[in-house]
Amino acid sequence: MANQDKFKKIGSFLGETLDKATSKISDTVENFDKEEFKENVSDFSKKVVDTATQKYDKAVGDDKYCAVCGKKLGIIGKRKIADGTLCNQCSIEFKSISEKEHFALSQKSSTELIELREIHRKKQKKLYLLLVVAWIVMMLLLFGGLSLSSSREKKKHKNQIDISSIKYSLNEETYESIEQKFRDAGFTNIVFDVSEDLPKNKESNVGIVDKIEINGNSSIKSMEWVDKDATVKIFYHLLEPEKEIINNENDESPSSSSNFEGYEDYTNNDKDHYKNGDSGKYSYIREDSLHDFYLIIDFDEGYVYYFLEGDGNTECDKVPITSGNLNDVVIITFRENETETWNWGLHFKWVNQPDHLVLEDDDHFEYDFYTTDLNRALNLRDKKKIITY
Repeated sequence: MANQDKFKKIGSFLGETLDKATSKISDTVENFDKEEFKENVSDFSKKVVDTATQKYDKAVGDDKYCAVCGKKLGIIGKRKIADGTLCNQCSIEFKSISEKEHFALSQKSSTELIELREIHRKKQKKLYLLLVVAWIVMMLLLFGGLSLSSSREKKKHKNQIDISSIKYSLNEETYESIEQKFRDAGFTNIVFDVSEDLPKNKESNVGIVDKIEINGNSSIKSMEWVDKDATVKIFYHLLEPEKEIINNENDESPSSSSNFEGYEDYTNNDKDHYKNGDSGKYSYIREDSLHDFYLIIDFDEGYVYYFLEGDGNTECDKVPITSGNLNDVVIITFRENETETWNWGLHFKWVNQPDHLVLEDDDHFEYDFYTTDLNRALNLRDKKKIITY
């Protein structure tokens, strides 16, 4: 539409110029028919403008830019409307609005969508203000009631302490930390039960509290109010005295990377190779409100398969791997013909962590993909028509 407006302005300019030229010619040429001349030239100008408009639109195309925000369209999430195409971000926004306002998105023009968005935002703003007011009123009522209730509760338990107000973590905090918390709460009779029974390899547990008793009862969570002078006993451990240092050189402790949960779901690589990103197969998915986008990276065949699932999509692109590995970057090359080619780049978001993949297209837009079940992805791919580049 923007291109047509430009050429209409050019046509208007040509019309004004034609009037001036006609006047000058009629002054110098005898038997000159001004109206016939203007009509012939006007028809010719109109044909020139229409032809230029068609060729310009065909060469450039409005579909390279979003009809609403004007941003360049990426490869993912485009959606047709009455007078153009929406980018991924606008598609998601207006799809949500269309569902709430009950209208067909594809039948609306960009101007109508912008007006509908403003109406929707005004409605949402009013609703938000009502919710804020309701929340404030509710909080005032709630805190007012709680304050009154708390005041009465404190008078009722004047010389007692609410155990639930003391926050601590067994098997994590030291006895000094927990002792201070109970003293701050108001307890005055705190004692310790110390066991010297930790082996050398448990040195990190020295001084860590694993049990608390109040008046001999360890079920503290079931208590509510307790007298301030109740006996609080804190249990912790120290190393065994005079123990020989045990040589553990022959012990084999498991490596943190020896067991990777779920790696067999998205790759056929074993645990020694799945992080390398240069062999076998990997499968990834990107989900949004319109489609699911799948990538199957097949180093064995030397191709990447890319397809959309949803909305009746039946084709799958098969693109050759040109170079690289996923810890650096894998380059894949689309070849439309001998002269028209473009590249995409694929790489792990973080080195040696294959659970998050980044795709960068030829316009340098980046898209996040995450691992998905390889067998499911292969089954979906096998139902598609393969388009090899």
